[in-house]
Amino acid sequence: GGSAYSVYAGLLKNEILGELNALDQARTGSYSVVVRIWVRPDGTIERFKLAQSSGNRDRDRAIEAALARIARISQAPPADMPQPVSLRIVSRA
Repeated sequence: GGSAYSVYAGLLKNEILGELNALDQARTGSYSVVVRIWVRPDGTIERFKLAQSSGNRDRDRAIEAALARIARISQAPPADMPQPVSLRIVSRA
């Protein structure tokens, strides 16, 4: 139940952060965004949406590009995981 969902959300967030850390626009500056991600039962990303902007259009585009590069999460989600998974990504420079 809840703890399995939290563990998976943490895994998802770590994989996203790894991708974002490779981008200067996403790695520098302070910002907060909320992303919603739909994950298929096999772990592939079905779609994502930036639900809350960072306030910087170029940074938002860089974040969306990073999300688009994540084709599959290393583990499948729990079978009954509510979708979408909403995550707040915070960077404090």
